[in-house]
Amino acid sequence: MHRQNKLLLPETPLSDDLITINVASLCIPNADNGVITYGVIINQHGSKIEAYAGTHRLKSNRASNICAEHVAMVSGLNYVIQYELNHYPILMVSSIKVCPILENISEDAAYAPAAHYINELISNHYINVHFTWQPRIDNQAALQLAMKKYQLIIKG
Repeated sequence: MHRQNKLLLPETPLSDDLITINVASLCIPNADNGVITYGVIINQHGSKIEAYAGTHRLKSNRASNICAEHVAMVSGLNYVIQYELNHYPILMVSSIKVCPILENISEDAAYAPAAHYINELISNHYINVHFTWQPRIDNQAALQLAMKKYQLIIKG
């Protein structure tokens, strides 16, 4: 069973059980094989249930903001699966417009492995996920988590 990924429109009614995953990411494209830092904040019923930051090294120096954001989304979806929250509707909030990218993956793009993995997670774990875009300025909490990790890497 494959659930359709849909861009959530503002007028779409939201469930009381909705899990919101806010992601923000940064990339250092010319570092050793490209480094991504990201912040993930997961909320349910308007309350934070988890917030964390992470890093990911790419096997090439082709890191980009799109690639970084996909890695952050994979992390958020893995959290949902690990803690068996995948039966709730999920709203993935990102600073990139994801749906067109997930539907038309450019195979030579650095983000392709992560984008394919997102689609596999959604299909294999029956995740009902909607994607929406939010400007970085409105997603400051997740961005601050990513920035802290980024600063640690820059300082060495």
